[in-house]
Amino acid sequence: MKSIITTALLGLAGLANSAHAAMVVLSSNPATWRVENYENDRVVLWYTGVPCSQGQLVFGPNFTKSDLSRFWITYSMVRTSGVKMFVYYDNADAPARCVITSFGIDAGQ
Repeated sequence: MKSIITTALLGLAGLANSAHAAMVVLSSNPATWRVENYENDRVVLWYTGVPCSQGQLVFGPNFTKSDLSRFWITYSMVRTSGVKMFVYYDNADAPARCVITSFGIDAGQ
């Protein structure tokens, strides 16, 4: 059992060093963000403060229309209530692009 745990921990440590493990969290009041909806359900966040060009965050290819609807609802709610929103994103390709992997309301502000 001990060797299984050790192997699992070493595997996780290896992932942390890979290029795909550049996960970062942004926790912010999105009042200064520009959220733009483009053709084909493409949504882009601008001026968020992330290290990508003009603070740009994009949604990954696995996000569905339902995910984007939940984003718009969450974003609208935090904008009107003044609470913070968190966005996890992958910055492995920064500054070319930062890809959103998860988002939600930051209740621990």
